[in-house]
This record gives sequence, C-alpha cells and structure tokens, in this order.
Amino acid sequence: ITADVAIGDGVARINRLTGNLSTRGSLSASGTVGINPAQGFPADLSVKLVDGRYTDGRVVTANLGGDLTIKGPLASAPLISGTINLAKTVITVPEKLPGSLAALNIRHKNAPAAVRAQDKALRPATASSSSGGGGLNLDVTVNAPSQIFIQGRGVDAELGGSLRLTGPASSPQAVGTFDLQRGRLSILAKRLTFTEGTVGFSGSLVPYLNLTATSTTSSTTVTIVVSGEATNPKFNFSSVPALPEDEVLAQLIFGRSMSNLSPLQIAQLAEAAAQLAG
Repeated sequence: ITADVAIGDGVARINRLTGNLSTRGSLSASGTVGINPAQGFPADLSVKLVDGRYTDGRVVTANLGGDLTIKGPLASAPLISGTINLAKTVITVPEKLPGSLAALNIRHKNAPAAVRAQDKALRPATASSSSGGGGLNLDVTVNAPSQIFIQGRGVDAELGGSLRLTGPASSPQAVGTFDLQRGRLSILAKRLTFTEGTVGFSGSLVPYLNLTATSTTSSTTVTIVVSGEATNPKFNFSSVPALPEDEVLAQLIFGRSMSNLSPLQIAQLAEAAAQLAG
C-alpha cells in the first residue's frame, strides 16, 4: 500500500492511496474524510478498481473493474455508488448437487452456567439479534455487454446485459437481466443450439436461468427448457407430437422409440438422464 495524505482543518485529504488486492488486481482512491468523530467521519472518495476478481464460492467467478464513489459518514451508513464493468465471468452449474446436513437442535438439560455460556457463544446469532443500523449501502450498476458464460451439466452459453445492486452491502438486492448471445446444450453426442435465453436477477444474488433449445428429428420436434437457480436448474422436455419424457429423450438422442433401443442405448439414455438431473 502507498499513500499520500495531508491533514488539516479537520479533514484528511487523500491525494493518492493505492494497493494490491489479495484476490488479484489493484485499488486506488482519492478524496477527503472528515476526522471529527461527532460528524461520523464524513467521506467524499473516488475509488478505481482495476483487474479485480470476485467469487461467491459457489457458482460465480468474475473478473471486474470500475469506478466508484463513497459518500457519507463512514461511522454509520456511507453510500457506495458507481459502475462495475465485468470482463470474463463464469456461472458454473454444479455437475453434482452437494449433500447437506441440517443442524441438530440439541439442548443441554441442567447444564452448568459455563456450558450454557459456551453453547450461546457457539450458536449463530439470529436475525433479530444481528440486525441493526449502520453499514455500507450500495447503488451500483454492473455492466457486462458480453463474456457472461454459463458452463456445466452440458450447458455452454454466452450472455450479456446489466444489473443493479442496491441496499445494504451485507444483503444486497440484485435486479437485471443478461440475454443470450450464443450457446448450446450437449447431451451425449447430441448438440443442440439454444435459440433464446436469459439469466435474471430478481433480488437474490443467485442467477436464475431460463434457456431454450430446440431440435427436429424425422418425426418429432423436441424442446428443452433449462430453468431455475444456477445452483440447481431443472431440465424440462416437451415434444410435438407430445411424448413421455423418456420417449422424448430417446427420439432426441437416437431418433427412435424406446422400444427400438438396444440395451447399450438404454444404458446411455440413463447416463444422459443422470447428467441432466445432477
């Protein structure tokens, strides 16, 4: 970190502040911060992010940069606003759904005071006890004209668009849409082209997928819709004329009815169904 700061008349004037981020990229800032605690340390800062990297640890990894401002009292609720520009961003559809264990509600009967205190300290705070004023607020536009990639479970697509992040930084609201630019769905050796699709955000930071692919065989037109949260999307099949889902998959992959498949082809069909189910 390098800094050039001058203090006078109750204000810290940041002429230059630069540093490297642990995840990658650099951050620089300039502006003023009031140093009177009674005023809550009012700030008026300009921040530039270059070649940064973000991951939510689950499905999203993004390369990003942008220009932001931080205004308001740092001691209470300053506002971060501006624009973030996404470069290559990957939304990964998990190949296998992770197992989960529910927390067991174990109660100690007649526990000593020391045990009760330790138990209270180890339990996560409830919403009522952790809520309160203060904290950073967001009003940030996220632009990504291209290079939003969805990958996994046979899906390979590129989208572009924008969204807006607002509200507390601890629980931001994301609203916006990325639209399909190109993409395909691979099921065994079959390749289908996505004809339309979006990735939407309606408050949650988890992307919601809605992608449609269509394929026509000699006797059937098959439509596959990939929809749902990116952490666990659903693959829905339909056809014209209408057929049961296993028949739709058989027609799509082998161009024939289930009754005409060999044992090997039936095993391959089961493999494809397992791939899509996750």
